[in-house]
Amino acid sequence: MMKKLVIVGLLAMSCQTGAMIRKITGLFKTTSMSEKVTKLVKAAEEGNLNLVRSLLAAGNIDVNQEAENSCYSALEMAAFNGHLEIVQELIRAGANVNRNREFRGDTALVMAIRGCRLDVFRELIRRGADVNLGNQLNHPLYVAIQSHRLTLLFPHQSARLTNRRADLFEMIQELIRAGARVDEDPSLHVAAESGDLDAVRALIRAGALINKKEDYNLDHFWETALHFAAKSGHVAIVRELLQAGANFNIRNNAGRTPAAEARANGHPAIERMIQEYPTLPQRLFVAGVESRIGNESPVQLLAGFPFIVQAIGRWSASKEAQLL
Repeated sequence: MMKKLVIVGLLAMSCQTGAMIRKITGLFKTTSMSEKVTKLVKAAEEGNLNLVRSLLAAGNIDVNQEAENSCYSALEMAAFNGHLEIVQELIRAGANVNRNREFRGDTALVMAIRGCRLDVFRELIRRGADVNLGNQLNHPLYVAIQSHRLTLLFPHQSARLTNRRADLFEMIQELIRAGARVDEDPSLHVAAESGDLDAVRALIRAGALINKKEDYNLDHFWETALHFAAKSGHVAIVRELLQAGANFNIRNNAGRTPAAEARANGHPAIERMIQEYPTLPQRLFVAGVESRIGNESPVQLLAGFPFIVQAIGRWSASKEAQLL
């Protein structure tokens, strides 16, 4: 009996000793780099500036590494959520504003656009963010156009939505001024299809290729911006594109012109506008000019003759009023 008690006592002491050892060694356990980075990314996402500063001050942490089971770094999450001070802290600590993961994730600039964070967007550009760098699917200008388009889809426009749309349009303009390539993605086609007149005008002024064919919605039709605007029923954008020199005779892969697309989609007024539009411009262009235009705008070719451009605009506006 005594022997059994001794054995039980020894086992109990052994368990207690093991627990104590585990407790003591746990105090000295080194946190892995992955765990540190995950904490940093979470703190940046939640706007916990003090924790971000503490983790950075402790050192031995890669500020450009992604969190576990995530595509995003601390800078990208801070940018998306609009935490400007954290963005600044991370950049000072060596965060790469142009970290690019190709198909995985987005750059910090694209994340700021997605989150509609204008102050962060501007800070990133000031710090050297590449306005043409995205992943294989999304570049900054295209994301801004798509995001601006989404704000037009809601019938009831709240003050918050109105402010969001204004900030996104400011981003579009600032991207263009900073040198964003306007033909990197089908931005003009998206804007034309969605009825985004402000974006269409901004892209045309920036030199977008008016007659470029795109297949961004994967219907294999390969259409111009005029096709998209005509079949979507956007009168003002059809007029804007025509005035900018859109070729109304180009056919898509289904063999239809913009006027034919307007007819097929129930927009007879737009069909008539496009069919009658050539009347005046054809009297103004000498033979052979159109064959040299290609993707350029006739209005750009007539830049030295503003009175002609103005006449085209007045004629088009009057025809639109008659048709509608």
